[in-house]
Amino acid sequence: MIEIRTAAAPPAKTGLRVTLVFEDRFPEGCGLSGAELAAFTASAKADGFKGQKDASYYAAGPRRLFLGLGKAKEADLERFRRCGQAAARRARDLKAADAVVTLPAGASKDQAGAAAEGAWLGLYRYTEAKGAPKPDASDPAKEPEFRLLTLVGGGRGSAEAVAERRLACEAVCLVRDLVNRGPSDKYPEKYARDIRALSKGVPGLDLTVLDKKAIAAWPMEGLLAVNRGSLHPPVFLHLRYRPSGKARRRVALVGKGITFDSGGLSLKPASSMLDMKCDMAGSATALALCLLAAKLRLPVEVHALAPVTENLPGGDALKIGDIVRYRNGRTAEILNTDAEGRIVLADALLYAETLKPDVILDFATLTGAAIVALGMNITAVLGDDRLCQRFVALGRAAGEAFWQLPMPESYRAHIDSKVADIKNIGNSGEAGTIAAAFYLKEFVSNPSWAHFDIAGPAFLKAEDGVNPAGGTGAAVRTVLEYLKTL
Repeated sequence: MIEIRTAAAPPAKTGLRVTLVFEDRFPEGCGLSGAELAAFTASAKADGFKGQKDASYYAAGPRRLFLGLGKAKEADLERFRRCGQAAARRARDLKAADAVVTLPAGASKDQAGAAAEGAWLGLYRYTEAKGAPKPDASDPAKEPEFRLLTLVGGGRGSAEAVAERRLACEAVCLVRDLVNRGPSDKYPEKYARDIRALSKGVPGLDLTVLDKKAIAAWPMEGLLAVNRGSLHPPVFLHLRYRPSGKARRRVALVGKGITFDSGGLSLKPASSMLDMKCDMAGSATALALCLLAAKLRLPVEVHALAPVTENLPGGDALKIGDIVRYRNGRTAEILNTDAEGRIVLADALLYAETLKPDVILDFATLTGAAIVALGMNITAVLGDDRLCQRFVALGRAAGEAFWQLPMPESYRAHIDSKVADIKNIGNSGEAGTIAAAFYLKEFVSNPSWAHFDIAGPAFLKAEDGVNPAGGTGAAVRTVLEYLKTL
């Protein structure tokens, strides 16, 4: 990550100077005066720039970039986030060693934090699997890479806001890195070792890893069933954060941890497996949020729970028609082994219930139906109405879109089975996301429960705003804002 600092005034020299401008304060809000202002105004207007939303104007000598925020009353945090991203990317593309971004007069600490967040998230690149870049022998005097951004303005508390945003962005980028790794680099046992290394030495954190023997003793029959086709044994991760003082609330975060999903015996087409390394995004989300809560020392007790396995078509793989018997006595008929996420999440939700949390949130790349309904950029949220609507509202400020899907009781019949208590798929072609949520609800008695289907926004095929192609870290920033309110 680049370094981002706050300052009361811009440094004397910088590689790129960026000014954020409100449309209704143009050109006075551009930080220029006299002849310089007159020349700039004429040139910018000729170029069509007057501070309107998403507009930009660049002057090459000296390097100055003006970014439009639109009208002041309409400029939400997302506009500052996008301007921070645009400034950082332009500095990187110009190979400027540093840049200074001047915020509009009266900008708040939250707006400063949003600009910093946009810069950090917008510059993310997954490079773990790439070799060292080759030196450019043709250009020995090549300018250094972009490494420092200075934010000017934002008022009291902006430095603290930027520092918090950095930790949040590190959590998002951790999820991105974990998701983007090849599936053979994160098989269950290795995934557990990686999480142990990440949590080691963080005050208040403790990790318990249940191996296959402990999973069978509990028992977690759903996790064992899905794992049957894999050579790698499953693990169950319980990462807990306890604050130093009395916790205001206890929250359980449950995440689906399928490190590669072939579909099992209900085998996916090859083209549908191209992004199935992302099927553990829910677990990465839950674990990263627990790490983040510890680093921010939130006064909330957080438990991250992740059932981790591969879903492969081995010789002893879970079969169509098999019955899974859960710890709570419920039985599930398996009619599609590619609907495996709900099978393993049921175990984790039952485990979460034993912790007696105030709130249970689960995250999963669960259904293609969520993508059909809402596309790639919106997370479906189901469960407690008040809780769901709270996340819809928090997501707007965080720049993440959530939409509540209903759970009408009449739809519960979609998962009725003739031979077991429930079946693991609903009626063909009907309300797949809702049917999956009803399956999970069978294993939750806590009324404060919300299910997040992140099948679309967790992994994108093309860059979109501050989100890169590949893993995105969807929902992390919004859930952080929720945890801060508890």
